Amino acid sequence: MPYPKGHPRPPGSGRKAGVPNKRTVEIKEYARTIVEDEQVREQLRAQARDGTLPPPIMTMLFYYAYGKPKDNVEMVVEHKLYTVELE
Repeated sequence: MPYPKGHPRPPGSGRKAGVPNKRTVEIKEYARTIVEDEQVREQLRAQARDGTLPPPIMTMLFYYAYGKPKDNVEMVVEHKLYTVELE
């Protein structure tokens, strides 16, 4: 039950920093059972060989099971300095 609007929450209420949501933990465990099941792996290998494996589904399963890898973004910015002479 959410805390009533307009009233301050007591100090220390809520989930502590670094504690994952209960649903997140459950989904992660479920995804790992799927990904680590040997029969599922054999079926996925067969589908990969046949070219019938849906990549987005497998990608999401691995993300849920083991976490999404961090993206490295490289950005190059060129600045041009303009000078304006006022008379």
